[in-house]
Amino acid sequence: MMSKSCRNCGHQDWEYLGQKCSPLDSSTGAQRAALADIKSQIIHYKTHIEALETQQQELEGSLSLVVYPVLSLPFEVTSRIFVHCLPAHGRVSPSPSNAPLILAQICRDWRDIAVSTCELWSSIYFQAFSFSLSSILSPTQTPNVPCDNGTCALLETWLARAKGHPISLGLLQQFRPVPQALVSLLSSISGQIQRLDLHLLPAQFNEFRQLHPRFPDLQYLATIHSSNEDLQGLLTDAPSLCELCLLGTDFSIDFSLPWLTHLEITQEITAQTFLDILANFPVLAHLKFDLKESDAYAIPESSIPKKSKGWMRL
Repeated sequence: MMSKSCRNCGHQDWEYLGQKCSPLDSSTGAQRAALADIKSQIIHYKTHIEALETQQQELEGSLSLVVYPVLSLPFEVTSRIFVHCLPAHGRVSPSPSNAPLILAQICRDWRDIAVSTCELWSSIYFQAFSFSLSSILSPTQTPNVPCDNGTCALLETWLARAKGHPISLGLLQQFRPVPQALVSLLSSISGQIQRLDLHLLPAQFNEFRQLHPRFPDLQYLATIHSSNEDLQGLLTDAPSLCELCLLGTDFSIDFSLPWLTHLEITQEITAQTFLDILANFPVLAHLKFDLKESDAYAIPESSIPKKSKGWMRL
């Protein structure tokens, strides 16, 4: 309620909820009536609000009784389903739109199950870092190692959830430098790694080898090596290695791996390298390679063990 003075006579005109009252209505009685009307409307709206709150409680109670069958599955069953959400090739790239991260975003129950399932976190492959094109180096340039940008923290958290489960790890950065802290971290967890894809710049590969990582449980290694010395230094501390994939240029095989059963070489090799492979890897069961065209007829058939002719792929 508000009042206005009349310009002609000075009387007070009262307005109540947008409606004008005559000067005669400005008495105490009229004000009390207006107040009573306001109280009545407040009671009306409170009653309406209470009715809505009652409906709200009833709906919430009804929804609380709904049981989603997928949430009633035993922990072990849900955990195994989650594991089957991983890619078939086993190389998991950290992404909020893919397993395992997406599984931890659905609800609290699923997050607890996902975080507790070690197998979901036993594989992680970094295929790209936030580098500019200017960081791609020529052999004569000095590596401009980028900042960590949280990669190490991510890797530590990820592998902490893997606990003691064997790790499959990949650093696929053969044309770009990797954060130095990540190289050091890789060395510190080498004892838990079972599969490793290690594609580093030559300088960083050598730095990594100088950290003297040991791979007692390493069974599979794919790498672009910078030199025979670096490769041999790495393989010396991998006594369980049985699968090796080499993506480097031509090299000589002057080392032995007595337990190696699978070998793949992506580049062309010479006839002598091929013969060295047969001599130095006595239990080899799978060999894939490209022979230099100039050496295609330089291998006498008598030099190839009979057991090798059925499983070699040229």
